[in-house]
Amino acid sequence: MEIIDRHKTEHRTQVRTVKLIYLICMTAIFAAGWKLYYLPHFWSPFYNMNAASIAVIFVYLVMHYEISHLYGCYRIQLSRISELIYSQILSALITNFFMFLIILLMIRHMMNVGPMFLVLAGQVLGSVIWSYAAHRWYFGKFPPVDTV
Repeated sequence: MEIIDRHKTEHRTQVRTVKLIYLICMTAIFAAGWKLYYLPHFWSPFYNMNAASIAVIFVYLVMHYEISHLYGCYRIQLSRISELIYSQILSALITNFFMFLIILLMIRHMMNVGPMFLVLAGQVLGSVIWSYAAHRWYFGKFPPVDTV
């Protein structure tokens, strides 16, 4: 019984690590867009720039996790690659839209939406790569089991 529990724990840990890699990659792509384009336009005497940057990135991380979990982006073992990619693109699109609205409220004037589309393009590319790699890893490591 102990061997089965240890195997389940190892399985969960490995799968959660792969899911965490996806979340970190999507957040890093957003953080690059935030720091390279939007942060230089943000100025306020009342905010510490580093604290504001960390807060924006943390809000993105939490929002993207929740939305991607809602749309089933982490169901590697149940979904086809195309379904994973579709749900990840949809969750990235929704999260980036809401973050763009938050950025507009913080900066207090209209900003160019082009860099956010570049962020989305990078996230789409990252989603495609992650989906293929995660799917291939999962079914290589844990082959399908005959049920009936």
